[in-house]
Amino acid sequence: MFSRSFLVFFGMVALFTLAVAAVPVIDDEEEISLEIDMNELDDVESKSLLAIALKVLSAAFKWAVKHCLKEAAQNCKQHWKHPKALISCAKHFLESNKGRCALG
Repeated sequence: MFSRSFLVFFGMVALFTLAVAAVPVIDDEEEISLEIDMNELDDVESKSLLAIALKVLSAAFKWAVKHCLKEAAQNCKQHWKHPKALISCAKHFLESNKGRCALG
């Protein structure tokens, strides 16, 4: 009825469609934003700089365990007000501790 090549092609298209459907879709609201609002930095009473640093690091390194992110934030304390430098510093820390910090 159908040729073998048509059935193989149809099967590949079906597998591709399933693979695309299985990938989670990220909404605009869920996009990673590494920018910090300066009002957030001025309002130290409600949110400490450590909490803001943890927010930035958890957005950048979703695969890392929370206690490792806290440790990375503490080690990179001098970069808390500069998100790009903070992420770079934390990246080096997490690379050296990847076996201990990866989610299992």
